[in-house]
Amino acid sequence: MSDTAPVRAWTRRLLPIAALVFAAAPAVCLDARAQDLSTFLSHPPAPGAWAHYVVETRNPAAPGTPKVEPFDLAVTGAQPLEGEDHIWLEASPMDLAKDRDGTLRLLLKAAPSRDEALNPFRQTRGAWYRPKSGDPYALTSSAVTFLRNQFKDVKVTQERTELPAEEQTVPAGPTYRCTKVHLVTRIAGEVFFQRRTVVEEGTYWFSADTPFLIVRAEIRRTETRGSDPPRVRDVSVSLRAGAFAQASSAFPTPPTRTRGLFSLLLH
Repeated sequence: MSDTAPVRAWTRRLLPIAALVFAAAPAVCLDARAQDLSTFLSHPPAPGAWAHYVVETRNPAAPGTPKVEPFDLAVTGAQPLEGEDHIWLEASPMDLAKDRDGTLRLLLKAAPSRDEALNPFRQTRGAWYRPKSGDPYALTSSAVTFLRNQFKDVKVTQERTELPAEEQTVPAGPTYRCTKVHLVTRIAGEVFFQRRTVVEEGTYWFSADTPFLIVRAEIRRTETRGSDPPRVRDVSVSLRAGAFAQASSAFPTPPTRTRGLFSLLLH
C-alpha cells in the first residue's frame, strides 16, 4: 500500500518502543515489554483485530544469539465511558509485579489525543491481568489512577524523516507496500522517583493493511537511569500474522477478584 493518510497521521504521533521503559520501575513493575504498547496504539483498530509479532533484542557490545520473544495484541471489546468510546486491548506476554508472562488487558480510548496516544498508561481507565498460571484479577481504580499519575510529567520530542516507500514481506504471509519512516525520539522524565532518559533512533515500515500498522521496525535504544552508565540495545520488531476480525480473549468472563496498590507492592 502507498503512503496513505491514516498511516501518515498515525506515524506523526508515534512514540517508538522505548516509551514505557519508564514503567519497569522497582515498586510496581510493569515489564519492559509494556513499552511496546505505545508503538501500536496511536490509531487503535476496531474490536476483533489481532496481530502476532516477534521481537528480537541484541546487545551490540556482546554479539551473539539475540533474545527472541513473541508479542501478541488483540482488541477484544468496546464500551462507552463518560461519553467517549473505549476499547479493551489485550497484550501478551506481559509482567505485572511478580507475575510473569501473563496477559494484560487495558481499557483505552478508541480515539486518543496526541498526548494520550504517546503513553497508553496515561489514559488507562481499567486494567485486568491473567497470570500464566492462576486466576485473573482486576486492578482497583486507585491502583490504576496511581499508575496513570506516574507518567504525567514525561516529556517526549521527536524528529521524523520520511523515506521512499518499500515493500515488506511477512514470513509465510503477504507482501505489504509500506510507508518507511526514520524516527529519532527522546524521552525524559521521573517515574517512581527515578530520573530516566531514553533516546531511540530507527526505521519503521507501516501499512494500513495490517491492524496495528507496524510491519517491521529496526531500532537502536539508549537508556540512562539516574547516574548509571547508558544501556544500549538493538531491537527488531516483525509482524508474523494478523487480521481485522476473530480476535480471541484471555478473559472469557470478568475477573472475580481485585488487587490494589499495596497488594501489588507486597506481592
